[in-house]
Amino acid sequence: MGRICVTAGNGVGARSNFVVNDNAWRQVTITRNETTGFVQFFVNGVFNGSGTSTTGSITTAFRSFGIIGDTGGTPEDYDGAMDEIRIFNSVQTSDKIRADYKYQVTTHIDYSATETP
Repeated sequence: MGRICVTAGNGVGARSNFVVNDNAWRQVTITRNETTGFVQFFVNGVFNGSGTSTTGSITTAFRSFGIIGDTGGTPEDYDGAMDEIRIFNSVQTSDKIRADYKYQVTTHIDYSATETP
């Protein structure tokens, strides 16, 4: 429990290695290659596990995040807060994901005593 899981279509899901339900803010990035089904998880810009899900383009429309929309089983809701959701139409590289995290937490900026932010 408390891990992030991605399931594309009705196939096997891929899970993160990291428990994220401990009331701490985290940036979570998930990538999925539709050709191979390869899924990667990044927590705070750092690679955190991978797996394989269904291949191919998933074209079913969705309207929610943080739910298990399992129409054949038991749907579940996410009990937590989300700050920002961004969707890209390509798989982001690990360098881009790390840079994006650093930008979000402003660790990419280094001010000296003579500079004014």
